[in-house]
Amino acid sequence: MMSPNWSNAMCDRPSSHAVPIRPCTWYPIPWVAFLSAIICSRPAGSRVVMLAPPNHGSEVADHVRHWPVYRWWTGRVGQQMGTGKDAIVHRLKPIDAEIGVIAANRSIQPWFSALIPGEDDGAVSVAATRLPEMRDFTIVRSSHSLVMFNRRVRRQVLHFLAEGRFAR
Repeated sequence: MMSPNWSNAMCDRPSSHAVPIRPCTWYPIPWVAFLSAIICSRPAGSRVVMLAPPNHGSEVADHVRHWPVYRWWTGRVGQQMGTGKDAIVHRLKPIDAEIGVIAANRSIQPWFSALIPGEDDGAVSVAATRLPEMRDFTIVRSSHSLVMFNRRVRRQVLHFLAEGRFAR
């Protein structure tokens, strides 16, 4: 398991050193590992599309962080996924790249949706996916768990990577 402050240790590296990512390694919370790596590597001029990211933390994590099964499944990183003062999102720096964010707004998890204010995908509120530095933003009719399988999402990702904006 990673140390509770692993993201700080990663970002203390000089910006000229990319954080090594092993494609076959599965992290308990892949978004945190990816976001920390991309922030540290400073990919100026790059384009990145984020799918339903909890960029301002997860209200669901706030409610379930003390559940034994959640603690077992997500480890220490999961304890930092919430919206509180100890949340990892408060320690991440802006990304020096063209960012596109795709949010989802359909839930197949009504018990979690009840914990999330406003429009949500069953895990993250639409509002919590936004970033100040994002170049474009779109919402798709999908759940959080299935957003990566959505055909419209795949088309939007390809369009953003090619054009720097989502198709309208």
